[in-house]
Amino acid sequence: MKNIWQKFLLRAETLLLVLTGWFLRRTSAPRSGVLLVRWDRIGDAVLWLPYAADLITAAESEGRPVTLLCSDAMADFYHRLFPSVEILPFQVRNGLQNRTCRKAFLKQIRTRKFAALYNPRSAREFLVDDAIAAAAACPEAHAVLCPGREVNPSWQWWSRPCYTHLVPVSAGASEWEIAGAFHAAVCGLHRGDPGIYQALRAMPRPAITGNYLVLLPGSCDPFRCWPKDHYRQLAATLHTRYPDLTVIIAGSSGEGFPAGNGAVDWTGRTTLPEFVGLLAGAQCVIGNESGGIHLAAAMGVPSYCLAGGGHWGRFVPYPEPCPFPGVRPPVLLTAPPCPWAPCNWKCRYFSATSDRCPCIDRIPLENVEAIKIELPSPSHAAAHCSRA
Repeated sequence: MKNIWQKFLLRAETLLLVLTGWFLRRTSAPRSGVLLVRWDRIGDAVLWLPYAADLITAAESEGRPVTLLCSDAMADFYHRLFPSVEILPFQVRNGLQNRTCRKAFLKQIRTRKFAALYNPRSAREFLVDDAIAAAAACPEAHAVLCPGREVNPSWQWWSRPCYTHLVPVSAGASEWEIAGAFHAAVCGLHRGDPGIYQALRAMPRPAITGNYLVLLPGSCDPFRCWPKDHYRQLAATLHTRYPDLTVIIAGSSGEGFPAGNGAVDWTGRTTLPEFVGLLAGAQCVIGNESGGIHLAAAMGVPSYCLAGGGHWGRFVPYPEPCPFPGVRPPVLLTAPPCPWAPCNWKCRYFSATSDRCPCIDRIPLENVEAIKIELPSPSHAAAHCSRA
């Protein structure tokens, strides 16, 4: 009962924000600056980075300072990529559960009096994205309108007054296509800046001697993860086949498995910038469809992605040709196709006896073990060791 009352209060407060923002947008108070809203996970953000870099360059060339609102976990990552941009970290959990913190943060947004807001997220949330837009009350506010992607579709009608321009995209569009369409519609720019992907390679690297490959057994959602027992067997197979490569298990704390069989567990031991640096130095990255795979692809690192059907066409496969030079699309390892894909991970075959979707569970271990890893030449290996 308490949770129901809490959700009712949050929605009521957001509706009041929408109405107040609609009124404030029509006042003539002086405003300045640009607010970019991108508080979601790293996988979504990586595909947007070239367009973000282009938009930031265009705004700053016009003398408009840029503020990037992001999750607190991504703040250091964005600060390193965009040192001229003010980073405004946002604690998503507090924004949804702690009304006091939520009010204070939204009040901070309102008092900043931004002139323009850009939110390229296709899966907008009424209580987060739309509440931020309502609080900002910018005379120029842009967002994406993607049917079927909204987290709270029944409330989207109420969110329309928060924006002056909604960019329509089809429900089947990929994140690459959505980012490009939004960028072209609101900025008149089409190219993006692929140089930002090279900047990723400048992130700090952990001190690791020799060559290595990286396994990413985790993901933001456990039901999207290939079984850890399979990863354990895969680590043993790769160590036997490539004895000169160290097998490193990476990701967030709790995503790893007991080290052994030539594997070293690095989960929870790196910051996000260090995690990026770890991937940049790898000979190969193998993992579930997650932010780590997209980071590796963006930096041109060979990668293998164990992909299910939940988001098929949204994040993978990459479009052909790839929008940006230097990106190396991941090789996809999949199970036989599901007739209901893509289901947005609302799997009708999900069973309470398993914690994974069948399209992930059924990816054969022998198919993954059969991958071929390109070993570095002796000169390249020497240069790699000197950098480490």
